[in-house]
Amino acid sequence: MAKPVRGAPGDVRLGCRIRRGDLFRGREVLLNGSGTEFMEPARADESAAGPICRRCGCVHLFAGKDIKLYRADE
Repeated sequence: MAKPVRGAPGDVRLGCRIRRGDLFRGREVLLNGSGTEFMEPARADESAAGPICRRCGCVHLFAGKDIKLYRADE
């Protein structure tokens, strides 16, 4: 299993909105729709940061570049 990470969108520490935990699995999520690659190939690689809560599995999506994920032991 991947090492746990913590997140900080801007200068605020990320916590799970469901279980209030602060340990996540880092994940990149593709934002493509089923026809995106066919209709607009230039946007086919759009993605978001999607840290996943290690307690409940809730995915938190961040489309901007403002979130920083770092190892939990830092």
